[in-house]
Amino acid sequence: MLHNDGVLCARDIMREPLVRIYPETPLRDVTRMMLAHNLDAAGVVDHEDCLLGEITCDQLFLLGVPDFFRQLKSVSFISEFNPFERYFEQESNKTAGTVMSSRFCALPPQASVLEVVFEMAVHHHTKVHVVANGKRVGVIDRILVLDKILNL
Repeated sequence: MLHNDGVLCARDIMREPLVRIYPETPLRDVTRMMLAHNLDAAGVVDHEDCLLGEITCDQLFLLGVPDFFRQLKSVSFISEFNPFERYFEQESNKTAGTVMSSRFCALPPQASVLEVVFEMAVHHHTKVHVVANGKRVGVIDRILVLDKILNL
C-alpha cells in the first residue's frame, strides 16, 4: 500500500511478532521458540512490550565457543575439543536478559522501506523491530522484505 507521498513504509510490510521473549525467559525456551517459528533473531521485551534487546542465532552459537576460536581460519587441527560441552553445562542455564544484545534495529512505522533495506543490507540487521510510542508493534525479517518487494 503506497501512501499519499508514494512511499512504501515499514507499517505496510511489517507483521506481528511471533514470539514474546522476556528477560527472565530461560535460553532453552528461547531456542525452542526460535526453532518453532524459524527465527534467526528475536526481540526481548518487557511485560509492556517495550523492546529491551535482541537475541540472534549467531550470538547463541558464539556463547559456547572460546574467544580464540574467532581468530582461527580452521579447526581441522583440533580433534578432541567439544565446545558444546561447555555450552550445555554453563550457557544453557542463562536467561534471555543475560545474553541479549543492545545492538538491534528499531524503526518507526513510518520509516520507508528504503530505510529498512539499508539497515538490513548495510548494517547487517537480520530483523527490524517496528516501534511506536516505545512499544514494539511489528517486525520485519529479510525474507519478508524480499517477498513484499518482489510481489508488489
